[in-house]
Amino acid sequence: MKPSDFLKGIVKKAVKDVYALDVEDVFLERPDNKELGDYATNVAFKISQSVGQSPMDAANSLCYRILDNDIHEEIFGSEVKIFDSVKAVAPGFINFVITKEWLIYVLNKVIQDDVSYGSGERIDKKVMIEYTDPNPFKVFHVGHLMTNTVGESLARLFEFSGYQTKRANYQGDVGMHVAKSIWGMEKKMVDEGKSLEDLKRLTLRERVAFLGQSYSLGATLFEESEEV
Repeated sequence: MKPSDFLKGIVKKAVKDVYALDVEDVFLERPDNKELGDYATNVAFKISQSVGQSPMDAANSLCYRILDNDIHEEIFGSEVKIFDSVKAVAPGFINFVITKEWLIYVLNKVIQDDVSYGSGERIDKKVMIEYTDPNPFKVFHVGHLMTNTVGESLARLFEFSGYQTKRANYQGDVGMHVAKSIWGMEKKMVDEGKSLEDLKRLTLRERVAFLGQSYSLGATLFEESEEV
């Protein structure tokens, strides 16, 4: 059940309590102008002729009942405040502003019953999310963790919404940074008198460190030396 369905239940009960009428369907909409509230209903127009009141008078009467805490406890058995405001707006609409606390309360109840709440039908659109993109010549750092977390979160949101989602990770193994790294590695090997066989005998951590130092050396000298 959606939060809007809970609101419809309150409106139906208010109409029943005030006018002894059963309303089969309550229309709720989300106003385009947020200043008009989170939801609005035209139920006062639907019942005005039956109750012999103008839509505006009916809307005002229903507002008083909707704001009564008793009706909330009867329906939900909860003391969580539902509305920041409930107002009758000419010519007879009822506009609601709901509290964040109540929205969280309802969503928690909904998710307990249905973990797929909010998910969409399969959408005939493809989305590619590229993230992490590590530099193969530098050690991972917290910046990579951040982009990985953000990228994976976006990918899961798109998947949950129904999109055909692909994850991409650019390995970055082609480009100027590769040339600088190889140049730096060759220079370090000459300066330190090391061969490829010497590098093979290093531990993985030592090889990673050597590669990072090679990249740093090549990148620095590239900026400092026209000859390089």
